[in-house]
Amino acid sequence: MPSGLGEGWQPPLVGRGAELEVLYDAVNHLTRGEGGLIAVEGREGSGRTRLLNAVADRAANIGVPVHRLEASTGAAGLFGLIDFCKSVAGELGDRAPAPLLRAIDEWTTGAGRGGDAVYRLMDRLRPAVVQLVGDGPRILLYDDFHLLPPRGLELVKNLLQATIDVGEPVLGVFGVRSESVTAATETFLRGEGFVSPPVRLRLEDLSLAALQRLTEKMLGAGPRSDALARRLHQETQGNPLFITQFLSALHQQGMLVEGPIGLELSADTEEILAGHLEIPAGVRQVIRGRLSRLEPGEREALELLAVYGRSLDLDLSLEVLDRDEDEVLDAIDGLITRGIVIERRAGDIVQHDVAHRLMADVVYRELSPERRSSLHRGLAEALERNFATVPAAIELVGDHYRLAGESGKAFRYLTTAARRMLARSLPAEAWELSTRAASLEELARANLPAEQAAEGRRELLEVRGEILYLRGEWAEAHRSWQALLEHAVSAGYGAAEVRARCRLATLLRRMDRVDEAREHSRLALERARGMRDRGLIAQALYTGASLAWEDGELARVEQDAAEGLVLTSSEPLSRVRGDMLLALAAAEATQGRMASASKRMEEAVALFERLGEKAQLCIALCNLSQMLTWQGRLSEARARADEAQRIAITINFRVGQATALGVRGEANLELGLTSQATRDLTQALEEANALGLTPDLIAARFGLARLALRARNPKQAESHLSIARGLALRSDPERYRPAIVALNAWCCAMTGDRLDAERMLEVAQAQLDKLPVPRRVQVMIAAARALESLGRLDDARALANTGTSLARSRGFRLIELEGRLMLSGLAETDDAKAAWRAEAEALARALRQELPAELAEPFFARPELAELGG
Repeated sequence: MPSGLGEGWQPPLVGRGAELEVLYDAVNHLTRGEGGLIAVEGREGSGRTRLLNAVADRAANIGVPVHRLEASTGAAGLFGLIDFCKSVAGELGDRAPAPLLRAIDEWTTGAGRGGDAVYRLMDRLRPAVVQLVGDGPRILLYDDFHLLPPRGLELVKNLLQATIDVGEPVLGVFGVRSESVTAATETFLRGEGFVSPPVRLRLEDLSLAALQRLTEKMLGAGPRSDALARRLHQETQGNPLFITQFLSALHQQGMLVEGPIGLELSADTEEILAGHLEIPAGVRQVIRGRLSRLEPGEREALELLAVYGRSLDLDLSLEVLDRDEDEVLDAIDGLITRGIVIERRAGDIVQHDVAHRLMADVVYRELSPERRSSLHRGLAEALERNFATVPAAIELVGDHYRLAGESGKAFRYLTTAARRMLARSLPAEAWELSTRAASLEELARANLPAEQAAEGRRELLEVRGEILYLRGEWAEAHRSWQALLEHAVSAGYGAAEVRARCRLATLLRRMDRVDEAREHSRLALERARGMRDRGLIAQALYTGASLAWEDGELARVEQDAAEGLVLTSSEPLSRVRGDMLLALAAAEATQGRMASASKRMEEAVALFERLGEKAQLCIALCNLSQMLTWQGRLSEARARADEAQRIAITINFRVGQATALGVRGEANLELGLTSQATRDLTQALEEANALGLTPDLIAARFGLARLALRARNPKQAESHLSIARGLALRSDPERYRPAIVALNAWCCAMTGDRLDAERMLEVAQAQLDKLPVPRRVQVMIAAARALESLGRLDDARALANTGTSLARSRGFRLIELEGRLMLSGLAETDDAKAAWRAEAEALARALRQELPAELAEPFFARPELAELGG
């Protein structure tokens, strides 16, 4: 292969291994006296000629003569046969028959043309060919065989038949453009009249795997090579000619350069995958050549398909083209025969599409602006008439109106499509649609009734605010929802006002603007009650319950959630009912009613799954994972957290990602998967820090401190706890601060700082009665650890006993196990020690039965549980 990409350069030959094997075998068989016929068929640019060249090269290597013909349609060329006559005569030399030489001379001078001169020429050629092949095997390569008219096919057939009849080995290889095969050529290729019909090798476009092998041969393996293969496949659909043209164009653009030892890519992977690529001139020229041969009706049908840009129902084609049905069907059939259009059938549905993306691109670009707009408008109107209620079609209607210059209609359809995409938890698609709509909003106001323009603006602001919130772009989300609120208030749209205030309350609480959040929540509920709309009242109640939970007002959470559940008992309000279940389950879990909380959370998960509400499903899964961890159902907890993380990534829900990482880190911590827990909690910390999520920051620091203590590194634990304690002064909805102080006391006791340890223990224990149950038992066990390290064994034993009993009564099995193990070590008598030990072992066995082997092993390798592993 040449190192550069200059004139005549060809990329490495790939993806044709099976075809080459057949051709090479046929060449090798000639030396054993076995001839044959092979047709190499493929669309324009599929590499037929290159395979014929490969046959010629293999023949030259083993000394088999090759005669090459081109199916020129000119009279003087006689379909390439006159050149073949000269070649045969030249090889025979002095043995060339005189009649053949005279026929060649007469044909060349023009004296022997006309009438039956062609047949006289062939009669004189036939014995000369038989004489020539008697000297040894021969190969006849015939390119563009599809151009031969019936008379030329007859002559070739007679010539080949003459050699077959005398049993001389001749291999005929024909290159055939599949989209141009005539009925006569098809008859020849089927082998009618031959003892053995030709072998037909059909060349398909190159696969992505073949292109990956090609780029690896050119550039070596690596991400850039793989990216180039994917982009080539995307741009060319595997057409070898187009691949060559695109590679040459990349060379001209400076993206593909000659390095010290071969070709190199100067562009990075991102640019290769997403950068702009012009259609090379050579590709355009090939496509224009094919287009020039189309009939007017075929061209119109092709233009419609190119403008639509995907598979189009036949009924829509007939409606937009508005011509006689038979004419349209004949035009489409002609395009299918030429290989320009492909047809797909599914039952009664018939669809058509342009076979090659580049063909569609060239056709689209060469349309006049007026023709392009006309077709877009026709498609938009046809789609609107037939599919206006189908969600998947709304985006298409809007886009075609946009491209037709109908900004008003485009704006309404695109905003509606964006809202529906978001409702299907497809925020990336919704954002793209909303961006297109936003670019049309100003123009749309002049073309739409005021009410429709206002409704479109409300939808646009609501959708974009929601997506910005998912992304964690708080300031931009606030601007969008604030604009929605102002628009709704000024126009008197009560429902939009309530929704805007609820979203602003949630967002402002995230931004630690607590007073503003509470005011919006209060006004939202007041406005909703005034409207007597059950759904809006429930939505406002959920917002209030969420803020109350953040403030630790569990009674209000339960009160609002209970009222909301009554309001949302009907199916249309299922979405808001799921929110209420979330709020009530969180309150119940915080108070230690884990069985009831888990049941409600499972119901919320099932509901959000059914509705396809992925953001709320992510939150519910995170909450459920945390509850399962408290209950010692660690395998389930980890699985739920994994699921939440996958969903959060899918919809780019950054708050969900931070929370899911945190709860998965907590589950991994309890499972003894130290490295995985460290990774998850560190990533959760980074994500929460980027978003300013104080509760998630506290949880991540607390988890990392526990990991440090397990590794007997109190100094590192103190570092995390010090930061967490400062954060908890600002916002601490999950009441972490006493647990942080208790852990810090244990750190101080471990490092010999007795005075600080005693002081912190006093602070932590003073808060016990005010803490929710899960946090209370956690504080008790941590404080008991600190007391044990300080040598206050009686106090440690009493506190551990109380904490263990409370944990057992509420189903907190991990803390119960930890407490029983501690009490076994603190026991004053052997009998007491044995009793606590036996209870711990029984609980450990129950936990082991719920864990798969790959999780049971690290769990029981934890230092405090290692003795119970068997």
